[in-house]
Amino acid sequence: MNQPIKLLLIDDHVMLLDGLKMLLKNEPGIEIVAEATNAELALEALKNTPSINFVITDINLPGMSGIELSKVIKTKYPNMKILVLSMFNEKAKVNEMINNGVNGYILKNTGKKELLQALEKIWGGGLFFSDEIIETLMKAGAAENREDDSVDLTKRELEIIKMIGAE
Repeated sequence: MNQPIKLLLIDDHVMLLDGLKMLLKNEPGIEIVAEATNAELALEALKNTPSINFVITDINLPGMSGIELSKVIKTKYPNMKILVLSMFNEKAKVNEMINNGVNGYILKNTGKKELLQALEKIWGGGLFFSDEIIETLMKAGAAENREDDSVDLTKRELEIIKMIGAE
């Protein structure tokens, strides 16, 4: 990682934000430059802190959801890296986030090691989805395949499957 990761942390639970700060505060190449407890504050932070180059966001936020927020961020800041950190492991929510251009999705039951792997992989230009998320998508795809011989995957979903297969 040549240029340091300049993080914006977004979650409506202050304790989670505090925990993430503790986990990441001494990591080389990672600097937490802003935090927000809702989408409005997150967009304000992005506007007022141009050094931010990476966002970690939850889906369940008061007001505008993380799903809507990720779409707005990718529209306004197309090069912004976005990692979803959520408790939701549902195909519909994951697909919405993928279609909005997020670079990764991990669950809140993850540990520091996987979080750092996700940050590193995404910062290096890749995508990172936890094993549980990949399993959810694969099971959903298999179930849909059994019901109907044709599976309609979006361009982004195909791209992610190809990248996962290349690892």
